[in-house]
Amino acid sequence: MSINRTVCVLFWLVAALLSTVLSPSAASADPFPAGQPAGLYDGDGCLRPLRVGYLPGRAPYQGASADGAVSGFDIETARDVVQAAGCQPEFVAVGWPRALLLLERGVIDALPGASFSAERATYALFSAPYRREEFALYVRMGEGEAFPLTSLRDVGPMRFRLALNSDALYGPEVADLMTLPDFRRQVVLVRGVEQPGLVSIGRVDGYLLDTGTASAYNASVSRSMRLVRHPAVTIDNGPVLFMFSRLTVPQGLIDRVNQRISARSVTAEAVQ
Repeated sequence: MSINRTVCVLFWLVAALLSTVLSPSAASADPFPAGQPAGLYDGDGCLRPLRVGYLPGRAPYQGASADGAVSGFDIETARDVVQAAGCQPEFVAVGWPRALLLLERGVIDALPGASFSAERATYALFSAPYRREEFALYVRMGEGEAFPLTSLRDVGPMRFRLALNSDALYGPEVADLMTLPDFRRQVVLVRGVEQPGLVSIGRVDGYLLDTGTASAYNASVSRSMRLVRHPAVTIDNGPVLFMFSRLTVPQGLIDRVNQRISARSVTAEAVQ
């Protein structure tokens, strides 16, 4: 493996590691202790910045450059809809899955890039959908034929080492498979954001990845390190939404966010 290729893979792995913890500067500067949320919204606009958590290193949706500039599709969408609702976003680097706890406690107000679940709905409110999510199985180049999977049910019998992200929602099929001992034994659970480099360096045989994340990873590494999509497994994971803390964000603010999401969808349809 060349030095340049090693550096590219290490960059993704280090970015993923950093995403597993809340940045110390953000934690020390937190002016909103858990259980004591400050007043946020008065019906016309926000009385303080709306704290939006984001996951560093989750290209192309969320991330930050070396100079601290926050960017990505989720970030730009959040900035647009929050400002349209009369608020100013304050983007805070958070780790996964700790981000969910911070939202539940009201330490942050919102998280982009979320899927709905009944468990999350006990502490969060959800916006209207603003994009969709698709997962696919990715393997090393030239190894698709080496693993003739017809579905994820073949993972156990073929001793296929599969990487999944802990606390991520992959839909009912994966949830059911995780109850099967033969399948579960082959699963490597990864904390934090996706780490496609684990496939490139041979730590696992394949990874169930968001297709946008896989494309961003392939664009950042040399050809020999890129991953290919296995034809047997694709999961339409449904709509992606914003989550808002029930402790700090009123429904009126979410209604205004939804109005802007609806307007963006209409505009996008008109352009197509």
